[in-house]
Amino acid sequence: MVTRATPYRLGVNVFAFWTLIGQPAIESIESIESIESIESIESVESVETEATDGSPSEDVDEGPLTPGLTSGVLDNGMAVSIYTDPLMPEVATQMWVDVGSAHELSGEYGLAHLVEHLVFSAPPDAGPAEYSRFHILHGGYKNAYTSADSTRYVSLIPPEHHDEVLRMNAWHFLNLQPDEGTLEREKQVVAEELRMRTTQDFVTGLVGDLLNSFWEGHPYERHPVGTLEDIEAFTLVGVRSFVERHYRAENMHLVIVGPVHGPQTLERVSELYAGMPSAAAEKLVVPDTLRWDFPDELEFTEDVPPIRLYNLAYPLPPLAHDDALAVEVMLELLQGGSVDHFREQLVSEQGGAFDGGVHGSMQRSGGLLHFFAGTLPLGSRDKVWREMHEALATLDEGAWMDEESLSRVSKRERRQMGMDRYFADEVATQLGWSHLNLGQASWAFDRIDAMASLTVEDIRRVWTRYVMEGNPSRLYAHQGR
Repeated sequence: MVTRATPYRLGVNVFAFWTLIGQPAIESIESIESIESIESIESVESVETEATDGSPSEDVDEGPLTPGLTSGVLDNGMAVSIYTDPLMPEVATQMWVDVGSAHELSGEYGLAHLVEHLVFSAPPDAGPAEYSRFHILHGGYKNAYTSADSTRYVSLIPPEHHDEVLRMNAWHFLNLQPDEGTLEREKQVVAEELRMRTTQDFVTGLVGDLLNSFWEGHPYERHPVGTLEDIEAFTLVGVRSFVERHYRAENMHLVIVGPVHGPQTLERVSELYAGMPSAAAEKLVVPDTLRWDFPDELEFTEDVPPIRLYNLAYPLPPLAHDDALAVEVMLELLQGGSVDHFREQLVSEQGGAFDGGVHGSMQRSGGLLHFFAGTLPLGSRDKVWREMHEALATLDEGAWMDEESLSRVSKRERRQMGMDRYFADEVATQLGWSHLNLGQASWAFDRIDAMASLTVEDIRRVWTRYVMEGNPSRLYAHQGR
């Protein structure tokens, strides 16, 4: 959609993808936002299982598969979450590594994403070609994603081939020692990926520049892929140093979902990962966006069509904050239905712009809520800002956050949950996301019930706190050189 944007829709396309540019190099925001939509499953029993010493068992009768969650921490500190569902036709395996682009030091920008490429680029004995071929031959799927906060490696395979995937995965993480030839090849692959995403796409490049201007100095400023200059400067010494500091058991969470025996699978994982080094280096602390000193106003000029783009950007709380769930529902009420309430008021009712809208997202250390407008290059800038604030004042009257609207959101989330709960990869993503952002994988099963308990008063409270009483940054983009 971005590459086909016309001048008259550029405002929407620019700001609708504003936050996306700073997010996972491959994954989309929508796939992250769907994480909250899992319902509490009555049959789930959270069983804290003590990890074994890694010695293989012999002739063990696994018995019938009982739905439930088996969780444990291996002796080396690696967390493991295994959800058993005997009705699922496939097994999802996801390794979540607690390091992303926000944790990179100066000189490492883009390195988390490059290492993601290098993990499955080791020599044979489960090398990259063999790993990919194995999934293709057996009707599976594999991929990897890098975001600001984490790196995730995913696999989906029929259950009879899952043990071999486990073995391959462990081999790659235990033997992550790329050579010069592999590094140079993957640097070229990543550089081409960056060119396709930004350099050859004017709108994407423009949005990236706008985002970087807003986040200047914050770790979320950087796109996970880095720049061409960053990629070219990476050395084998730097890559190995990054791996030695971050790819350690204490930084890793293995999630397995499907028709697997929980305790026996945990024992197998303990055996395979027994040699994984334990202690991870201390990571760069990502500042809470609510405490970050954002600029009051920024002006951005670019060789764009003759339109003006306005943006009011409000910081939102971290995902583990007490207000986070209510804020997520507020965002769903504002932007998740068929009507964009801000656009309806600003454009249709007031006529204050030819286009406008709202876009919000949340990350581990905080989020952003954008209200944007697009106008022709006529009239005063102050008038547009006034029109935008008047539209917000009208929204403050609350017609969009009534009991009926809140009920619709709850039903929509439960319907989405009904679709997701049968897919191993969706449940694995929800478990991994909850462990990373909330501190406990099993909380994935509680969030839909917690969401259903929210009231209109809860939504109004966070709307008032973060928007009406918030201190937005104003960003203005227009034609110029």
